[in-house]
Amino acid sequence: LTGATFRFDACSVYQTTGGAAPVGFAVAQVNSNLYAAVGQMVGHWSGATNTFDIVKILAGIATSIATFGANVYVALGDSTAFVYGTDTTWTTSTLAGNSKYAQHFRVGTDAAGTPGLWRSFWPNTVGGSSNPVNGGTDWTTYTVGDSENRIRGLHWWNRTILVGKDDGLYIFRQSYFDNITAEKRTAPNSLNFGQGQEFLGALYLSGS
Repeated sequence: LTGATFRFDACSVYQTTGGAAPVGFAVAQVNSNLYAAVGQMVGHWSGATNTFDIVKILAGIATSIATFGANVYVALGDSTAFVYGTDTTWTTSTLAGNSKYAQHFRVGTDAAGTPGLWRSFWPNTVGGSSNPVNGGTDWTTYTVGDSENRIRGLHWWNRTILVGKDDGLYIFRQSYFDNITAEKRTAPNSLNFGQGQEFLGALYLSGS
């Protein structure tokens, strides 16, 4: 199907159950190039035809997409290695162990202020890297809370990485993650903090 096109009149992103649901429709941009992850496909926007041309058929269902450096990164969950690339040139991660898997991606900075890509790996691990390509720099990993409450989303706000979990919203404190929503500790829910959007300086998050 490489080189095929698809068209849409309208689209929406929604989640019917808890967890890292497959991406319904999500976009990332490299310079002036727009990419979309839809199910098992990555599309590249063509301004000439106003369509997304299929440039990559994925080995699994996309769960997240992000742009970092010169690459688009597409997460494929806990058991299928993520891919990165642009146009029709894509590379499958061969990082050791679980480092090649990701549920979510989010661009931000590390504790030293160095630009990097963050990823989550269920149930409660996150990591940041300044160069997460093959042969690059492996993730600096952190454990976020307990393993009984899973990560549902990564968010970047006010120059800080935030992790949404069943039992709360965790903020990065330079060397650890702190739950800043005490009320959710006794009322965990898989719909908490999975989706987020910044608007006029505030971060709006989903909840139960």
